[in-house]
Amino acid sequence: MPKCTQRGCLQPEFDSASNGPTACQFHPGKPVFHEGLKGWSCCSKRVVDFDDFMTLPGCTRGYHSEAQAETVQFGDTTTPVDDADLQRGGGGGGAAAAAAPSTDNNNNNNSYPQQPTTTAEEEQDPVDAIITSGTPCRHRGCNYQFESDAQSRDYPSSPAAHCHYHPGAPIFHEGSKGWSCCKRRVLEFDEFIKIAGCREGPHRFTAETTTASPDPTSTNNGQGEGEGTPVDCRRDWYQTPTQVIVSIFAKNVVRERSSIKFNTQSIDIHLVLPRDQVYRTTLLLAFPIHPDQSTFEFLSTKVELTLQKTNGISWGSLEPSANLTSWTTFGQGDSPLNVANGNRLN
Repeated sequence: MPKCTQRGCLQPEFDSASNGPTACQFHPGKPVFHEGLKGWSCCSKRVVDFDDFMTLPGCTRGYHSEAQAETVQFGDTTTPVDDADLQRGGGGGGAAAAAAPSTDNNNNNNSYPQQPTTTAEEEQDPVDAIITSGTPCRHRGCNYQFESDAQSRDYPSSPAAHCHYHPGAPIFHEGSKGWSCCKRRVLEFDEFIKIAGCREGPHRFTAETTTASPDPTSTNNGQGEGEGTPVDCRRDWYQTPTQVIVSIFAKNVVRERSSIKFNTQSIDIHLVLPRDQVYRTTLLLAFPIHPDQSTFEFLSTKVELTLQKTNGISWGSLEPSANLTSWTTFGQGDSPLNVANGNRLN
């Protein structure tokens, strides 16, 4: 079957007979990585995690296409890159990455030291897992979609069950792009997407092991005191003139047993995680929000909170801080800091 080359299309192969004007959902723009955020120039959605960026739904409908995509070169005015942010994904870089590398793999094998990867056995799909046809492999660098147990899970007997993927993290540094687990470096984003996986093993179609669903007859629903092992989760945030977006990095949250409650100047967060772990906290906010207009979304690698501001103030801090003594208003007029912040900084 032909393969679609449209950026952001999550259907790598398509049937020419059924290819219509709305068959492909893709991004006509260019990738934009800037100040910790990743997205596409054609739409406003921004994420922090690279895996979430790779699965952002396309913003445009059209025909699937086999045509060679336009070359994407990072570093121009439309795709600004923050090297420090892109380096967060893993090792590499430094003096060895200072020079722009050749896209020829044979000439580049010795230009970068290979980043060591874990030798521990990676978690595999449960034997009794029920996987539907068309489910994509979760391994980075693999575009395979599940066909049947005999074809896709009978490793190593079935050729289709062999997965070639990248166990490492993406590294974008000074124009070069690659993976921390192997030496190949390229200059163009589309070539980066095509870098063949450096490790072989069985495909992975299901998420990491999660705790069992809650007992529907239970009145506690898993939210009582003492539930699970307390853990801490990393947070990140950014803002627009009207909203503050907070990311809590927690993988595979058990949604049915988790809760988020917005208050005027705080958020009650209770997340139930795999392996009987719990993240519970009350996040105090530096400025008030509209609780009824604020929302949250559970993603595969994080929980994203969208807080609706009550005014046009640019938050200098997410949480209350005695060091917060100035502010900007995005051109929407003056707002005295001590009033906007509930007089808690005095």
